Amino acid sequence: MRLTNRILDLAIYLMVVPIMALGVYVMIDSVLVSKSSIVDGQLVKMVEERSAEAFEKLEEDSEYVIAWLKIEGTRINYPLVQGEDNSWFLNRNYKGEFATAGSLFLDYRNSARFNDVFSVIYGHRMGNGEMFSDIHYFSDEAFLRSHPKGYLKMRDRTIELKLISYAEIMAND
Repeated sequence: MRLTNRILDLAIYLMVVPIMALGVYVMIDSVLVSKSSIVDGQLVKMVEERSAEAFEKLEEDSEYVIAWLKIEGTRINYPLVQGEDNSWFLNRNYKGEFATAGSLFLDYRNSARFNDVFSVIYGHRMGNGEMFSDIHYFSDEAFLRSHPKGYLKMRDRTIELKLISYAEIMAND
């Protein structure tokens, strides 16, 4: 009987410890993913005030930043980058550092001056309220009608966007 109890205790221990370790890993990973997508609050404020210093700071931090994207009625308020292809920024922040959350990025085939007929911007729809998490609001026609604008702030100008369409695509598509 005593041997049976010890074997049962050992079996339970061998199941519980890996489950607890996995739980700790998931919590740490979640914090790191969120942290990797956070933009300095002071920088956000500087951009909103149209400060030239903000774009100087962005240019110091990253050669990839082409604009700042803000969409009315959402928490979408991030640097916008462009790479040489559409995969580089899937898992890199605006500075080019590894970040699971990735960045908001302009299709590499679009002009960084935004003079194409239309521009395609990609980003992850994060579950923690970051990046394009609020983009699903635009599936509601009433929301789209009441929040049709966004802004691309650049060093030398601000472009007002008219939001006409969005698409949610599964990560493996």
